[in-house]
This record gives sequence, C-alpha cells and structure tokens, in this order.
Amino acid sequence: MAIKLGVIGTGGWSTMMHRPILQRLEQAGSCTVNAICSEDEISLKSYQKGFRHAKIYTTTNSMLCNEDLDGIILLVPPSVTPKLITQLVKYGKPFLTEKPPAENSEQQKLLIQEIGDLAHLVAYNRRFSPLSLLVQEELQTMDLQSIHVLFSRRNRFEKDFSSTFVHGLDAIQYFSNSDFDNVHITNQKIADVKNCFIQGKMANGIVIQASAQPNTTLSWERYILQGRSKTLVLKFPHTGVVDQPGELRIYQENNLAKTIRGDELGYDKEDIEGLSGILGEHEAFLNLINGESASISTLQTSLSTQKVREIILSKL
Repeated sequence: MAIKLGVIGTGGWSTMMHRPILQRLEQAGSCTVNAICSEDEISLKSYQKGFRHAKIYTTTNSMLCNEDLDGIILLVPPSVTPKLITQLVKYGKPFLTEKPPAENSEQQKLLIQEIGDLAHLVAYNRRFSPLSLLVQEELQTMDLQSIHVLFSRRNRFEKDFSSTFVHGLDAIQYFSNSDFDNVHITNQKIADVKNCFIQGKMANGIVIQASAQPNTTLSWERYILQGRSKTLVLKFPHTGVVDQPGELRIYQENNLAKTIRGDELGYDKEDIEGLSGILGEHEAFLNLINGESASISTLQTSLSTQKVREIILSKL
C-alpha cells in the first residue's frame, strides 16, 4: 500500500523542487499526497493541482486531527520549523524537514531531546546524490587527509547566505564521517555581499578548507578530497550551477584514472532533482517510514554543522 503523506509549506522552494518529486513518486505508486497545509490559500490551491487525493488545510492541527497520515514533509523556514516539529512529535508523525531544522544549536538540542526515537530525516540532499554515494564508495578504500570546497553562486544578495552554504558544511561532515573540531572563519565584504572563508579540522584529524561566495561570475559547487592513494574531484550538479549533469573524477598516481558523469548513473542529464539527491532524500524518507533503512541525516548528525553556521552568523 502506498505511503500517505502530508505536506506543510507551499513556498517557492517547496513548489519548484519538492512538489514535482512528490508528483513523480505518487505517479510511481510509492506514495500519495493526502493533505497539504499552508496559511497562503492562493498557493495552497495551486499546489494541490496534480495530486489526486490531496485535501487542503490552513492549520497543521486541523490537518493532523483529520487525516491518517504516515509521514509529513515539512518545508517551512527555520524560524517556524521547531514549533511544527514539536507538534509532529505530539502526534507521533515521522517527518522530513528542510534544512536547517532550527535557527540555532540550542533549539536543535531541545528538539533532539523532544523527538526521542521518532523517525525523521533532515533534507541535506548532498548525502543522497548518486555522485555523492559514489564518493562514499571510493572513501572506503582511501586515506582521506583533506577536503577543499568551492561553493559559489551568482547574484545572491541575501544577508544570510549560510542557510544555503550549510549544504557545503554538511557535505564536509558527511564525507569526513566526523564532526567539526575547530574552525577559523574570515569574512570579506565586497559591495553588498560578504564572502566567507573557512579553515579548520574535523574531530578525526581531517583538515578542511571552504569558501562561500554568494555573488561571483560562476555558480558552482566543487569538492576536492585528497589522500595519499587517490584524489577525488566532485563537480556537484544543482539548479543553476555550471556543472551539469555533474561529474566525479578519480585521480591515482598523478593520472586521471576514471571519470563518471551523473547521466551515466541512470539519470537523464536534465533530471536535476535526481542528480542532486532531492529525489533520493524523499525515497530515503519513504524507506525510513517502511522500516527498510535508518536515517543518515538527522537532527543529531547535523548538530555540528549547525554550530559552525552559528559561528558564521556571529561574524556577519
């Protein structure tokens, strides 16, 4: 039987990226979207189109009281996410939540205590990209020493770019299989934006460098993972970035040993949702609800990333 889902939040990112994936999964028979909740009635009715079974609600309590749902997709800003997670805990509903799941680490620590063993997944989609999964396979036979990240966008002028760059931080944590130990942050103000440069070390000794630049000539996201036996260069695919459909390069003995493109992994080169891992995180959530797998992206695993984000915000 298909898993019955409810969606909370019908904003721009939810509409642009998550809605098409949920329609795709519903068409495949993996789930049904039975309820959609938003305070914005105009976007709510528009979002509803294309879902065969979805009823609409303007309050989460009314949705949770009236619908027998197996899980909730929570797609709202971090300013309201903690309150809604608390509600979901009350009703015992497994949830997938957008990142970051809270405004600060203290909020997140309280949520960790509240949820107990309730099944949940934090939507750090880099963990679920097919190319990232290949990186993880290579890391099993690699003496990883350092990770370098180039994370830039074009024409992004919001004050808090860390809410996007947090993806890069989480990827560092995921690839290193370790929490952050210490970091040093340098900010550079250029006109109306602030660039952020990070140097530091993970708890397991891996050294990291990362740059976050919201307005450059290139929108790209690259990860260089270096060791003695091999070096990996991941060109991560996402909406609007130059590296489509993404690529993993594997270097050994000072030579390029192998190149793997994203569209060689069973995905069309235009399938950004699949290549970037957003489809994968939803599939992982459905597997989590079915008890087929554990979550690899939780409030606990993302706490270290949240702490580094706080340091970045303190220096803005």
